[in-house]
Amino acid sequence: MTRFHSLLATALLGACLLSTSGAAAQGVSEEELYGERRSVESPERFALELRIGAYTPDVGNAFSIFNGDIGPWIGAEFDVMIARIPYVGLFGVGAAFGWVHYTGSAFLAGSSTSVTEETTLTLFPLSALAVLRVDVLARELRIPFLFTG
Repeated sequence: MTRFHSLLATALLGACLLSTSGAAAQGVSEEELYGERRSVESPERFALELRIGAYTPDVGNAFSIFNGDIGPWIGAEFDVMIARIPYVGLFGVGAAFGWVHYTGSAFLAGSSTSVTEETTLTLFPLSALAVLRVDVLARELRIPFLFTG
């Protein structure tokens, strides 16, 4: 009897295995797993620029006593973005402030004779700005290039 039972169990197991069909893997999309994709861009409301470089004012011959001194010029600009123009870029207003210092030889009044004293000129350039940041290439075509003005 035991041999009969083992043959019967083997036959039933074989019948069960033959009657099963192949299973297919279920495909799950990213939206089903993680939800709908959302934009993760932060809003662009402000811009801050720090600058350093050379600055030569266009004031004519009066500046020639500084013998081509070009500064240094240190400045900052703060912009507030008002609106985004579709397929163009950001529009805003801003203000800029700077500091530049020049030194040169002093001259006697009314002559071209220099004296041993030194003269200095310190400027604080200020400006109110209208700002257009053309970023259509960077945003739409993924070309990392930005026009500002």
